[in-house]
Amino acid sequence: MIGTEDDYVPAYEENGQRFADWTESLDSNTLGLPLTQHPFAGGVCLPQGFTPEELDRRDTQAIIFTRFFQAITTKNLDVVTLMVSNGLISPCAVNMNGETPLINAVQTGNMAVVRSLVALGADVSEFGRYKGAERTPLQVAADNGFLPAVKFFMEECGADDGVIAPDGQLALRLAAAKDHREVVDYLPSRRGGGWLRWKTEHSVLMRRVRKARRRIFRVIQFLVWDLPEFFLYTIPKHGIVIPIKRKVKYAIENRHLFGGWCKRQALAFPGRVKRCAQAVGHGLRKIPRAIASVLKWLWRTIKAAPGRIKNAAVVVGRWFADVARRFGRAVAYVFTQILSVLHTLSMAVITFFRQITLKDVWNGFCGLMRAVFVGLPQAVWAGIKALGETSYDVLKALFGLFGMAVWWIIRIIWYILQYVPAQIVTIIASFGKSIAKAFKEVMVWYDPKRV
Repeated sequence: MIGTEDDYVPAYEENGQRFADWTESLDSNTLGLPLTQHPFAGGVCLPQGFTPEELDRRDTQAIIFTRFFQAITTKNLDVVTLMVSNGLISPCAVNMNGETPLINAVQTGNMAVVRSLVALGADVSEFGRYKGAERTPLQVAADNGFLPAVKFFMEECGADDGVIAPDGQLALRLAAAKDHREVVDYLPSRRGGGWLRWKTEHSVLMRRVRKARRRIFRVIQFLVWDLPEFFLYTIPKHGIVIPIKRKVKYAIENRHLFGGWCKRQALAFPGRVKRCAQAVGHGLRKIPRAIASVLKWLWRTIKAAPGRIKNAAVVVGRWFADVARRFGRAVAYVFTQILSVLHTLSMAVITFFRQITLKDVWNGFCGLMRAVFVGLPQAVWAGIKALGETSYDVLKALFGLFGMAVWWIIRIIWYILQYVPAQIVTIIASFGKSIAKAFKEVMVWYDPKRV
């Protein structure tokens, strides 16, 4: 049987010869070597319907996959070479996540492992899963800014940088999106995949729009239909109509008992009046004690007020200092950007735009605009958001548990009031992002190396 305790997988680092002997002892026909796909890939996770021998075989295959990809991740070149050379696993095998060995090696950033896998027969043009999308090893290298791997794939392996991923991504666009300028400068200009890229982004945004639309519809349905139906139909039906119907039916069916019921009520009436009078007297005797308790509570509250006000003032002071610090940093950053733009512009004029180009000046101006129209509003908004938590601390310091309850009630009411407007904003923002993405793709078509 395969995969028993006697088939313990030795660590290569502990005993290289024992690991090599273990790899040679495996039955290639039984295990289907070399492996090309993980035995539990494609959602095959439950052992239902598998015989013990089949489970044992799949477990051994999974061990081979685990050791192989661990060796790649830990940059253990000897184990990688040994397992492929002995025919245990294909250099193009796909693990349970859909990732190929070459893509995994590129992520480790080790050129020795990358070169070894290519020499062992790994396909540099094969797509594999990377961050939930289909990518080639060249595209993964460009996305990670791994310039030596990019050069190796293109110059020595003949990889095609014009391959377009299913979502429209090119190696050039992946590098530009992560601002890997060295990779962008190296790769040739490519136009392609713009429609697919916009379509992929647009589909994500439209799913967000449909989700927000469904939420708005549910709220409107609740307010316009469910709530009126509950108060105008459900409550009257089950709270008034059906109980009265049952009572009337019971009274008709038991009308011969009505006389006896009247007699019992008349006999019990004096006792009920007596008990009511006793309860009223008992309640009146409790009024002075209740008034005294209220007065004591007011006195304790008045005595504790200075300390609570002091604690609340400390909380407000911290919030104000935090807002001032955030806003001060934002203003200081704006002034540094102004000085940076002036310096860039002056140096460009002095050097006659030889060392500093108009693009550098434009980038500096864009940085200044971001600082003014993005940085400052973000600082103000951060202060407003912090005010919510500050109000909670203030109410807690002033009124304790009662203040906390009031704060949560106000927050729930605010959440309900802003729910539909927030969904509308989500819809508008999604359409805006879709238009912005389309405009960006037009600009990329004019300038393929646009970062």
